[in-house]
Amino acid sequence: MKVLYLFNSVIHGTEKLEKIAKGVSNDNSFLGMLRLRKHGFETSYIEIEQYVPLWFANFLRKHIFNIWWIHLPLFPFLLRHDVIISSTAYGSLLVKSLLHIKRPKWIMVDFNISGSIGNAETIKQKVFRWTVSKCDGIVAISEAEEKKLKEIFPHLKDNIIFLREGVDSNYFKPMKATEHTDDYILSVGLDPSRDFKTLIEATKNLDIKVKLATKPSMIKEFEPLSKKYFCKKYDIGEMPALFANAKIVVNGLNIKPNSNDSMGTFSVAEAMSMGKAVIVTRTNSFASYIEDGVTGVFVNPHDVENMRSEIQKLLKDEEKRKKIEINARNFIVNYVDAELFAENLAKYIKKIYNN
Repeated sequence: MKVLYLFNSVIHGTEKLEKIAKGVSNDNSFLGMLRLRKHGFETSYIEIEQYVPLWFANFLRKHIFNIWWIHLPLFPFLLRHDVIISSTAYGSLLVKSLLHIKRPKWIMVDFNISGSIGNAETIKQKVFRWTVSKCDGIVAISEAEEKKLKEIFPHLKDNIIFLREGVDSNYFKPMKATEHTDDYILSVGLDPSRDFKTLIEATKNLDIKVKLATKPSMIKEFEPLSKKYFCKKYDIGEMPALFANAKIVVNGLNIKPNSNDSMGTFSVAEAMSMGKAVIVTRTNSFASYIEDGVTGVFVNPHDVENMRSEIQKLLKDEEKRKKIEINARNFIVNYVDAELFAENLAKYIKKIYNN
């Protein structure tokens, strides 16, 4: 069976595949593409950069097509496959639906479909809802989103499943911290959902350094910052050591109330896989990954005092911190491991294809 992945950026290209083969990167962001091959699938991906010069591809991405539409010029190539998997290519799904093309089967990986639909009041929301209704299946990465989507799309309820995002627990595994390294709190994330403001406010009077693994532009509005704060966009190969040397990991999130947005789950799950105690903003999605006080610690959105208090508790209570670290690692290995994700995804793809 030929399965084609439609990603949203060329960062998923050959250079990263070579790094994975050498063991200096991981395949988390490929959503099982490489691991499905062990289950008898012929998997590949397609991007505009493979067919036009890079300068023209950049022009198309910037001025013509957004991530929903960027694969549309490649539409004929899509039809050569049995199953499509994507989290972004709604434009191509819309065209396929309008043309009443039954094959390939189409599976959406859902990071916030219900949030994009909202109350389906605007024309854009209505078109988006209709488009999603025409897919053959949806993989939700939180239980809350799975439940919500089954309410929105009752005709798809048997083809909507919940799978936790797969994390390479062999790449992100507990490591001994480097000796003579100053203690620090680590916060990770490149997308706009990160709430660095609350973390900075919560830690400014604490006697511990803070490393922000993000783009410097993400914290520009908070400058100037004291020397205890260090910001850098780290390479993926640097992340295991960065996690290992951190005392705890804290990820604040800017998520709308009652939203099922799953931003941040990868970085938190990677920290948990490293055997780190994490503090994270309480969200509907993270309820599927963290048991408060057992595998991690929840804090209220934008609550500086709450975040400061929980940080201080974890830093002072080594026994509790160690228990959370062990529980977090065990949870990832038993429920979130990338091989488990691929195994369950393989069964699901076969079900959708044979329907």
